[in-house]
Amino acid sequence: MRTTISRKIQNPMEEKIATQTQRKPRQCPPLLIPNIPWLLFPHGNTLKDQTFCCFNNQSFRKSIPELRNREICGSWHGWLILVDNDDFFFLFNLVTFETIPLPQQNTHADYHIKYCVLSSPPTESTSKILLFLTGSHTILFCRPGDKQWTETNYEKDLEILWGFKDVRLYNVGVCSGKVYASGGRSELLLIEFGESNQLVLRPLGLKFVPQKIGNSICFRSFFIESCGELYGVHMAFRTERFEEIKGIEVLRLDSSRMVWEEEQSLKGRAFFLGDDCSTSCPAMPEAGIQEGSIYFTMSKDPRLYCFNLEDQSISDSLPCYNLSTPWASPIWVLPNTRLIDTQPEEKDRVNAEPKEKTHDRKVQEKEVNTWCGSGEAEQSLLLRLPLEVVELVYKHLNAIDYVHFRSSCKILRSAATPLKWRTRLIGSEMQTSTPWFAYFLIDGTTLNVIDPQYNDRYVLKTSEKFWDKQVCCCKDGFLIMSHDMDKGISALNPFTQAIYTIQEQEIASYSYLYLYGFSISCWSPDEDFVFVIILKTLVDEIKVLYLRDGEGWNSITVKDKPNFLPSYSSPIFFNEAFYCLSQQGGIAVIRFEGDNCVWELLTKLEKPCKSVQSCFLVECDGELLSVFVGKFAKWVKVFRLNFAAMAWVRVQDLGKYTLFVSKASSFSTIATAPGLENQIYFPRLSCATQNIVFFSLQTNKFHSLGCEDLEGFYGTKELTNVLRFHNVLRLPLVAAIQIQ
Repeated sequence: MRTTISRKIQNPMEEKIATQTQRKPRQCPPLLIPNIPWLLFPHGNTLKDQTFCCFNNQSFRKSIPELRNREICGSWHGWLILVDNDDFFFLFNLVTFETIPLPQQNTHADYHIKYCVLSSPPTESTSKILLFLTGSHTILFCRPGDKQWTETNYEKDLEILWGFKDVRLYNVGVCSGKVYASGGRSELLLIEFGESNQLVLRPLGLKFVPQKIGNSICFRSFFIESCGELYGVHMAFRTERFEEIKGIEVLRLDSSRMVWEEEQSLKGRAFFLGDDCSTSCPAMPEAGIQEGSIYFTMSKDPRLYCFNLEDQSISDSLPCYNLSTPWASPIWVLPNTRLIDTQPEEKDRVNAEPKEKTHDRKVQEKEVNTWCGSGEAEQSLLLRLPLEVVELVYKHLNAIDYVHFRSSCKILRSAATPLKWRTRLIGSEMQTSTPWFAYFLIDGTTLNVIDPQYNDRYVLKTSEKFWDKQVCCCKDGFLIMSHDMDKGISALNPFTQAIYTIQEQEIASYSYLYLYGFSISCWSPDEDFVFVIILKTLVDEIKVLYLRDGEGWNSITVKDKPNFLPSYSSPIFFNEAFYCLSQQGGIAVIRFEGDNCVWELLTKLEKPCKSVQSCFLVECDGELLSVFVGKFAKWVKVFRLNFAAMAWVRVQDLGKYTLFVSKASSFSTIATAPGLENQIYFPRLSCATQNIVFFSLQTNKFHSLGCEDLEGFYGTKELTNVLRFHNVLRLPLVAAIQIQ
């Protein structure tokens, strides 16, 4: 948090505030349920109004006297830390209306508060308030009841610890009354109080850095207390604009061994991230708080985002749409006035898995066992089917259904001949009729696959873990993958488990650049290829890395970056060249002339639309199309590139074609069934039905399979590790697929 305090000299804070019984309804906060976080938006002239947003999509507009004309510096243990225009600080409890005055800060004339921490509830004797100032090595602290702030400077302490200056503390958090911070080169520190009321910085001998979502220099990091343990959360962004999230990683501090352990589950709880304060609470589905969810907001954005740790998806909502301007960044308020929730994890799991979910699973298992059973009744029914009928059935199955068909019982296994995975399905009846929508779960071995035509779902189990590999792009049924760009590039067929090494040479020297996109001309172990990576340097240059079959990595540097900011989607290989779309609708062409790589910017191309949230480039019927999505997904527009006029031409109808867009791969296909044409499929699922989300150019609306109408992307979730497979796939080995 960055708070600027103006130093007007007015009367000290001596205004009469009505007691709770004398307050008007508008001056009282809504009924705050303990241990359920609320999102508080200060807004209006002088921030006199407050809007409270809860997880059932309700919001309450209030004007609480204690919060008028004051800035909220932090929210800890059910208490707000406030400061007024005269630099007087005080604590305020939204539930009990208790107010505890704190000293005036008049030492630093114009200062910024980066972090403001309350170590424990003010009713405890060890409670302290700490202010961390931006742009200096100063920490101010006091206890409730102190008459003045105590100031300390930690610059020399850090120099003694690590031997260098010009570093500061950041990522401050509290756990069990202890204050933690990271500083220097991401070292974890414990801030303690020594003799004579002095702060002591004690290094803990480990770093607070991401472990598995590297290849990015844009992070937001947070400390969170959950069940008495310290957690760290790293949120990685694709670029320095901090808009597109690449992934989120959760770590837990093992205090006995003093190591960070990666967590793939929140153990029945949910996390709430904020620059002013981060907190956690037990999952409560009936209140809209889902297990394994990480809730957060973005800068200058009124939407609430939710990251699901299991499927790595991001959903968003608009809890406070009609905020009066100006409005300040929201803050989490957890109405827990006296107690800190440190109950065992097993108790927190009470509401994490409703009984209905368990019942549904039992019913599903019963149905599966009935179908896959080897009892005499099932065998006798199958024996009555003529073999030509069995053959008629399995010849019309797609690849995965065919494997499932054979594995269901011995009779079908003998009736349907085994298929060799090396056989290509081009032209066969069993090839997939539409592209498949697939994504890895956090365990790195579970691949969820959805057929958008029938909404059929499959679960594939891979023979090894791929959680540490990044999917660069998809081509010809293969996933082109890298391991943080420092262990080469490989191609994976998730159905056959076949892995081919494209290049073993490290490219780690480029790992601290902003990554915008990957693309490959084609992929087959027997064909030549060209692999391209689009990066941006720290000095506002574009760097193109390219790899040609049989050669090492090469690169070119482009100096005209201010005129071209690449989009987050992968370039398209079109007409023997790579076409890269900018966020403003510009096009750059990367082609190879002999041994040289040439970058050409189509300067005459004008921006087709404004207020763009995301954009994609797609080849369709020999044409180059662009898909633009407006802010908050209020609109979707499609354009065709007219090469002769060098202009984008609006496309109102795709005819018989369907577009599939994502950051990893975008392409088009001819609709294989009525009702699939003239649509654009996005890497999103409906939160209510878990069905794929698409935009219809006929209705000009978003829908999900099942005819559900959607208002933009509200009520949907985006999968950050989504893949798309083209309709030419190789058959998988039977042993490589395990269905849950």
